[in-house]
Amino acid sequence: MEYIKYIAEKLYDKFMSKGNSENGVSLDIMKLVEELGGVVYEAGYIKMNQNSMIVDPEDNSFKIYVSASEGIRRQKFTIAHEIGHYFIHYKGGDPEKPQTVYYRTSWAAGGSKEYEANIFAANLLMPEKEFKKIFNNCNEDLSIVADEFGVSIAAAEVRARSLGLIGNG
Repeated sequence: MEYIKYIAEKLYDKFMSKGNSENGVSLDIMKLVEELGGVVYEAGYIKMNQNSMIVDPEDNSFKIYVSASEGIRRQKFTIAHEIGHYFIHYKGGDPEKPQTVYYRTSWAAGGSKEYEANIFAANLLMPEKEFKKIFNNCNEDLSIVADEFGVSIAAAEVRARSLGLIGNG
């Protein structure tokens, strides 16, 4: 998992160094997708086992599909999750048989690949150093933390738990 964290945080640092922020620490995910050669499409409702990302192996471009029924902050995490698949499982996968179609699945059904993409998304959107700084500066108020990173309160809470900043109570 350290390798996944490293890739995500390097991408964050590289992208943010170009001034691609919504407010200082919140990554502009749509600009990142565009810079990587991708496009995001909003679909009605995306059911389990429907396409969530398709990669064109000819030019490494990709299309990400998000559900219109999800809020913008949930969509942002979904997009970061799909970027995780792009780097970990497409670019870092088997070059002889690259996986080019990714499906919306539950963590239980998707196993380690879904878990890895979630770890990537959390590190891309809420890098550890920045997260801890903001968490401590706002007196551990998760709604403020979520606003700063442009993510849902649920995503900020999971991140705080994974970093050992709050308990499982």
